[in-house]
Amino acid sequence: MLKALFQLEEYIEEEGPFDAVMGFSHGAALSSTFLLGRGSERTGWQSPFKLAVFLAAGGPLSWDALHKNQTVWLDRDYSLSQILIPTAHIWALNDELGPSMSGVLEELCTPRLRHGYIHNEGHTVPGTRSPETLQGALKAIRRAVRDAQAIAA
Repeated sequence: MLKALFQLEEYIEEEGPFDAVMGFSHGAALSSTFLLGRGSERTGWQSPFKLAVFLAAGGPLSWDALHKNQTVWLDRDYSLSQILIPTAHIWALNDELGPSMSGVLEELCTPRLRHGYIHNEGHTVPGTRSPETLQGALKAIRRAVRDAQAIAA
């Protein structure tokens, strides 16, 4: 994970900034760990993303623990930083890790800038197999985009 975080940061520095980051499962864990870690480590740090979309998110890990070669999942009591950009959280109640991972990540984001949609499609990205679920996910993403546009204006 630490190697992937360094590679992500290198890619962002070479190719960014970006309008958004979207991650599914481990990709969401990676991007949220990056946002929370850099946010806690660097005062005044500005995200290279205007918004984040987390789909069936794996939980964020402790930045400090990773640098000590340890794996420590963040919980709802984590208080060193929050993700300060608009976010969309799409996850399932019937995903075994949904409430303990996706739900925790959602709580680690700025309340007025986070938009969630909880479904019952399992550990998946909503798609055409369930138009209702897809519409709910899109609605949450559109709200995050709207917030990002309002901040930029």
